[in-house]
Amino acid sequence: MRSARRLDIASIVLRGSFNPAIFQPEWFERNDLLRREEVDAATPRTMSAEPGPRSFMITQDLVLWTADWLRLEATHDQFSATTERTDNLDRLGELVEGTFRLLEHTPVTKLGMNRTLHMQLATDDDYARFGEWLCPPDRWKPLVSSPKVYALQIGGQCLAPRQGRLHVLVNPSARVERGVSIQTNEEHDVTRNASASDILHTHWATAMEHGATTIESLVANFERATA
Repeated sequence: MRSARRLDIASIVLRGSFNPAIFQPEWFERNDLLRREEVDAATPRTMSAEPGPRSFMITQDLVLWTADWLRLEATHDQFSATTERTDNLDRLGELVEGTFRLLEHTPVTKLGMNRTLHMQLATDDDYARFGEWLCPPDRWKPLVSSPKVYALQIGGQCLAPRQGRLHVLVNPSARVERGVSIQTNEEHDVTRNASASDILHTHWATAMEHGATTIESLVANFERATA
């Protein structure tokens, strides 16, 4: 498979009960989690602007902004922090870890650490072959006429000695033309004995390494199978 363009993204997603209005850029600066110049890079947009890499919105129910390398979004039941600059993986983990050490009494139930690759394929044939390799269409022809793969999700426990649950998701890319999105999601339950910050401190770096390895292994296996 020949890929023409790649976009590597990392994100941390927490589920729980949040007060979105807390998570304004200036709060992160006051608590030494972002620098002044990074906060200045947060660019306001109108309320009607379509969410995108430079969106900005602050209400009681939704906070959405970017500051240089970081995109942050918070609602009453979800918090997410994302970067498309993987040279800032350590900073992303440190920012979210530091945030929820400060907000240690915020109810958090689940934490997901995600690595996503958007990969543009060189030809339409490459794109079709990738889906056929993931899920051979011959198995479905007795049930569906001209079967095609639109999405695939595999899940299970992380391989020992790693903890948590691992999901691998493959979808058409919404970011690159004629592309696929391959995502690893390592999910952990947040408990009294394992806070969100503790989980990030212990598992963030290895989750990112394992995610990248898993994605590249999947791509390499396809290339060998179709060479």
